[in-house]
Amino acid sequence: MLLRKVHAAGQVRLVGARIGGQLSCWGSAFENAEGCALHADGISVSGDVVLNQVHAKGEVRLLGATVGGQLACRGGRFEHPRGNALAADGITVKGDVVLDGGFHARGEVRLLGAKIGGQLVCSGGRFINCRGDAFTADGIKVEGDVFLDDGFRARGEVRLLGADLGGDLNCGRGRFKNPQGNCLSVSGVTVKRAIFLTKQFCATGEVVLSGADVGAQLACIDGRFENPEGVVLRAENMSVRGALILRRVRFNGILDLIDTRVRQLADSHESWPEVGRLRLEGLEYGAFSGDDTPTSGKERLVWLRRQPPKPFRPQPYEHLAKVLRQMGRESDAREVLIAKQEDLIRHGELGFWSKWGKRTLGWTLDYGYRPWKVLWWILPLIVVGSLVFGSAERNGLMAPSSIGVLMSDSYRQTRALPRDYPAFQAVVYSLDTFLPIINFHQDAYWLATTDKPYGWIVRLYLWLHIALGWLFSTLAVAGITGLVRKE
Repeated sequence: MLLRKVHAAGQVRLVGARIGGQLSCWGSAFENAEGCALHADGISVSGDVVLNQVHAKGEVRLLGATVGGQLACRGGRFEHPRGNALAADGITVKGDVVLDGGFHARGEVRLLGAKIGGQLVCSGGRFINCRGDAFTADGIKVEGDVFLDDGFRARGEVRLLGADLGGDLNCGRGRFKNPQGNCLSVSGVTVKRAIFLTKQFCATGEVVLSGADVGAQLACIDGRFENPEGVVLRAENMSVRGALILRRVRFNGILDLIDTRVRQLADSHESWPEVGRLRLEGLEYGAFSGDDTPTSGKERLVWLRRQPPKPFRPQPYEHLAKVLRQMGRESDAREVLIAKQEDLIRHGELGFWSKWGKRTLGWTLDYGYRPWKVLWWILPLIVVGSLVFGSAERNGLMAPSSIGVLMSDSYRQTRALPRDYPAFQAVVYSLDTFLPIINFHQDAYWLATTDKPYGWIVRLYLWLHIALGWLFSTLAVAGITGLVRKE
C-alpha cells in the first residue's frame, strides 16, 4: 500500500487493515492537529512500515500493530505537543524500529510493551515533551541493541522501565534533559550485554538504574551528570556481572550505589562526587580493576569519606577491607578497619564512656589491628618505673620487706643484707611489679618505706605502676588474641 508524498488534511484511518506487502508513506504529510493524523491501530503488515520523511501534525497511532519487517521513521517529524506524537503500545515488529536520521518528535513517543525482533535505533533523534515523558517504552522487549546515541536529544523523561534488552543499551553522546525529574529511567531493566553512558554523555536530571540487571558492564566514561539539588545517578539494588566503570565522569549531585552488586569496580578520583554526595551502604564488588583505579587504603578512605558522615555506616569499610585482603594488601585492610573505628567515634551514636573506651583501645592497640602498638606504652612506663625506684633506693626509700632483715643489727647499722637476700635491682623491680605474668621475686623482697619523707609518694607511685601494668598487660593479651577486634 503506497501513500507516498500524500498530503492529507484530516484523519487517515487504517484501523485493523491487513496488508500482504509493505505500507509506505514516504515523504507524506498528515495533518489533524487536534486529534489523530494517522490512525492504524491493530494493523497487520507483512513487510515494512515506512514512515520516512513523514511530517505528521497530530497523533500517529499504531497500537497493537503487527509488522513483519521494519518500522522505519527516518527523518520523520511527528508533532502533537499536547499529547502523543507517536503511539505504538503493544506493537510487534519482527525487524528493526528505526527512529533516526533526523527523526524529530514534539510530544510523547510511546512503545509500551512493544516486541522488537531486531534493534531499536534512535541515533541522532530528537524527542521533546517538556510537559511529561518524551519517550516511553516500559516493558519493551528488544532482541538486539537499543541505540539512544550519537546526538540523541531528549527533553522530558526517557523511560524503559522493566525492559528486556537482548544486546546493549548505548547512550554514547546522548543528551537527556529533564531538570525537575528523571531524565533517563531504566529501573528493573534486563540488559544481556552492556550499558554505555559514554562519549560526552550528558544528563540533566536524575538517571535511574535501580534494580537493573546488566549482563556485562556498565560504563560511565567521559560523561556529565547534573542534578545539584538531588540524586544524579540512582542505582540501588543494581546487579552488574562485569565491571562498573566510572572514569573521567563528573557527578554534580548524589551518586547512589546502595545495595548494588558488581563483579569489578574501575573508577578514578575525578569520578568521585563531593563530600556528602556518595551513598555506598550495601555496595559489593569483587575486586578493583584497571591500572588507574586507586587501590591503596589511604586513597580508598578518601572515597569512603565522600559519604554523608551521619548516620555512620560500617559496611562500606568492612567490605573494602575484605577486598583489599583478597588482593594481598593486608596493611591497607588494617588501615581501613582502623579508620572505621575512628569514624565511628566521630560520627557514630556512642555514649560518653563508649567513646572513651574506644579511644583508649585506639591509642594503645589501634583497636586490636596493631596490638604491638601497646609496647610503645609499656616500655616507657617500665623505664619511668626503673628511674623512680632507682632514685628511691639511692635515697633510702626502698626497704627489705622481711621484718627479720629490717630489724637486724647489721642492716640497721650498715644497711648490710644477708648473703642469701636478693639485692635491689631497679629495672627488675619495675618489670616485676608492672608485668603480672612475670615473677622475679623482687616485689616479694622489697617495698617502699613510709617512715621517711616522700616514702608515701613512692608507695603511691608503686600502686599506680602495678595498676597500669595490669591494664596494659590485659590490653596486650586482648589485642594479641583478637578479643578487641571481635567487639
